[in-house]
Amino acid sequence: MVRRYVGNSFHFILGGFKNDFHGELGDRILKDMTDTSIDDFRVQGIGFTFGLGNRWQWNNGFTLGIDWFRLNVPLFEKKVDNEVLKNINDNNDLRIVKDAIQKVKNIPTFVLLGLSLGYSF
Repeated sequence: MVRRYVGNSFHFILGGFKNDFHGELGDRILKDMTDTSIDDFRVQGIGFTFGLGNRWQWNNGFTLGIDWFRLNVPLFEKKVDNEVLKNINDNNDLRIVKDAIQKVKNIPTFVLLGLSLGYSF
């Protein structure tokens, strides 16, 4: 991630991100499945991130950072583990889970007021 400073502490954030989402099916879908040995799915992706923030550093080395806003836009699907789809018998439940996986893969996420503490030496 690159931070382009404008002034003393305010900066723009540009770079990449990796997303790893793990979801588990709820009881409503599980009760209709004959095989519940696999009841989850996982989606991994990478993409572009940009945002705005501030970073402050003191003489003793401690740093404080606030990302006021950061938007993560997924670009590439890295891996989808959706074996659970084979175990879903109800077509409506299958559509719901497939839609959820598609949303996780494609909808941007954001960070609002992300805090970070650090030490530089």
